[in-house]
Amino acid sequence: MGPNTVSAAEYFLIMLSQDKNIKFLGDKSAGAVGQPLVIVLPSGTKVFINTAKSYNDEGEDVSSGISPHYKYDFSEFYKTGYPDAMLSKFVKVIKELKE
Repeated sequence: MGPNTVSAAEYFLIMLSQDKNIKFLGDKSAGAVGQPLVIVLPSGTKVFINTAKSYNDEGEDVSSGISPHYKYDFSEFYKTGYPDAMLSKFVKVIKELKE
Protein backbone atom coordinates (compact mmCIF):
# COMPACT_ATOMS: atom_id res chain seq x y z
CA MET A 1 0.00 0.00 0.00
CA GLY A 2 1.07 3.61 -0.44
CA PRO A 3 0.12 7.07 -1.67
CA ASN A 4 -1.32 5.58 -4.87
CA THR A 5 -3.74 3.46 -2.82
CA VAL A 6 -7.01 5.36 -3.27
CA SER A 7 -10.74 4.97 -3.72
CA ALA A 8 -11.97 1.37 -3.86
CA ALA A 9 -8.50 0.09 -2.91
CA GLU A 10 -8.71 2.04 0.35
CA TYR A 11 -12.17 0.67 1.05
CA PHE A 12 -10.68 -2.78 0.47
CA LEU A 13 -7.95 -2.03 3.04
CA ILE A 14 -10.60 -0.91 5.53
CA MET A 15 -12.46 -4.18 5.00
CA LEU A 16 -9.27 -6.24 5.38
CA SER A 17 -8.31 -4.35 8.56
CA GLN A 18 -11.23 -6.01 10.36
CA ASP A 19 -9.13 -9.19 10.48
CA LYS A 20 -6.50 -8.51 13.15
CA ASN A 21 -4.22 -11.19 11.61
CA ILE A 22 -3.74 -9.07 8.48
CA LYS A 23 -0.82 -6.63 8.56
CA PHE A 24 -0.22 -3.81 6.07
CA LEU A 25 3.17 -3.04 4.60
CA GLY A 26 4.25 0.05 2.68
CA ASP A 27 3.37 3.71 3.19
CA LYS A 28 0.28 5.66 4.20
CA SER A 29 -2.58 5.49 1.71
CA ALA A 30 -3.89 8.60 -0.03
CA GLY A 31 -7.03 9.18 1.99
CA ALA A 32 -9.32 9.41 -1.01
CA VAL A 33 -12.17 7.23 0.20
CA GLY A 34 -14.83 9.93 -0.02
CA GLN A 35 -16.55 11.17 -3.18
CA PRO A 36 -14.25 14.04 -4.15
CA LEU A 37 -15.51 17.52 -4.92
CA VAL A 38 -13.50 18.83 -7.87
CA ILE A 39 -12.86 22.56 -8.11
CA VAL A 40 -11.04 23.93 -11.15
CA LEU A 41 -9.05 27.08 -10.35
CA PRO A 42 -8.61 29.89 -12.92
CA SER A 43 -5.07 28.61 -13.52
CA GLY A 44 -6.48 25.25 -14.63
CA THR A 45 -5.28 23.49 -11.49
CA LYS A 46 -7.81 20.97 -10.19
CA VAL A 47 -8.37 20.75 -6.44
CA PHE A 48 -9.90 17.55 -5.09
CA ILE A 49 -11.63 17.76 -1.70
CA ASN A 50 -13.04 14.69 0.02
CA THR A 51 -16.67 15.35 0.85
CA ALA A 52 -17.33 12.39 3.11
CA LYS A 53 -15.81 11.02 6.28
CA SER A 54 -14.84 7.34 6.34
CA TYR A 55 -14.40 5.20 9.43
CA ASN A 56 -12.95 1.77 10.07
CA ASP A 57 -14.74 -0.91 12.11
CA GLU A 58 -13.32 0.57 15.33
CA GLY A 59 -14.85 3.98 14.61
CA GLU A 60 -11.52 5.63 13.77
CA ASP A 61 -11.56 8.33 11.09
CA VAL A 62 -9.58 7.03 8.11
CA SER A 63 -10.56 9.84 5.72
CA SER A 64 -6.97 11.11 5.62
CA GLY A 65 -5.46 7.73 4.82
CA ILE A 66 -4.57 4.47 6.47
CA SER A 67 -1.14 3.92 8.02
CA PRO A 68 0.57 0.56 7.54
CA HIS A 69 1.71 -1.65 10.40
CA TYR A 70 5.15 -1.77 8.78
CA LYS A 71 6.47 1.26 6.89
CA TYR A 72 8.51 0.43 3.80
CA ASP A 73 9.39 2.36 0.63
CA PHE A 74 8.76 0.11 -2.36
CA SER A 75 9.36 2.77 -5.03
CA GLU A 76 12.65 1.20 -6.16
CA PHE A 77 10.97 -2.18 -6.66
CA TYR A 78 8.88 -0.92 -9.56
CA LYS A 79 11.91 0.23 -11.53
CA THR A 80 13.02 -3.33 -12.25
CA GLY A 81 10.34 -3.82 -14.92
CA TYR A 82 10.34 -7.59 -14.42
CA PRO A 83 7.34 -8.98 -12.52
CA ASP A 84 9.21 -12.05 -11.26
CA ALA A 85 12.05 -9.89 -9.91
CA MET A 86 9.56 -7.56 -8.21
CA LEU A 87 7.71 -10.47 -6.62
CA SER A 88 11.00 -11.95 -5.36
CA LYS A 89 11.88 -8.62 -3.72
CA PHE A 90 8.43 -8.35 -2.08
CA VAL A 91 8.67 -11.91 -0.74
CA LYS A 92 12.18 -11.25 0.64
CA VAL A 93 10.99 -8.13 2.53
CA ILE A 94 7.96 -9.96 3.93
CA LYS A 95 10.10 -12.88 5.15
CA GLU A 96 12.43 -10.45 6.95
CA LEU A 97 9.62 -8.74 8.91
CA LYS A 98 9.74 -8.94 12.69
CA GLU A 99 6.51 -9.50 14.62
